[in-house]
Amino acid sequence: MGNPRKPTNVKYLHGSHKNHPERIKKGEPRPEIIVPDVPKHLNAKEKKAFKELTETLRPLGIVAGSDVKGLSMLASVWVEIGVLDKLVDRDGYTYETTSTTGDRILKANPAVGQRSDAHKRFLTLSREFGMTPSSRGGVEVIPDVGSDGLSDFMRGIDK
Repeated sequence: MGNPRKPTNVKYLHGSHKNHPERIKKGEPRPEIIVPDVPKHLNAKEKKAFKELTETLRPLGIVAGSDVKGLSMLASVWVEIGVLDKLVDRDGYTYETTSTTGDRILKANPAVGQRSDAHKRFLTLSREFGMTPSSRGGVEVIPDVGSDGLSDFMRGIDK
């Protein structure tokens, strides 16, 4: 399985459209670049995380209204990591129990594995939004200097 396709606006941010204009997909959907509203189904902590994530991503100019579900999942996983961190801090990495033969044994705290899984999910989702050093390494943020073709394109404005 190959790498996922880069959206056209990310190709413009990377500058790859200059070297390979043939790789720019014609007719690709261009959602409006906005900070989406916080979904009502999130709980209070998830809503706070959603707002923080959108504020982090807003300057990159890559958050669109169509990203609500992905950002919701990212916010939920971030809150889940916080909950699991507290459980591991409180209960430790292991716990003591008794085997069927009556011996005392040490077992792994299930929250440690759950937290590890949540970290993997967060990393996967955060890469989709350019939030890791490797995923944003080639991104160049272009300052908004008024109305030009690229700025309009990045905002999804058709002239």
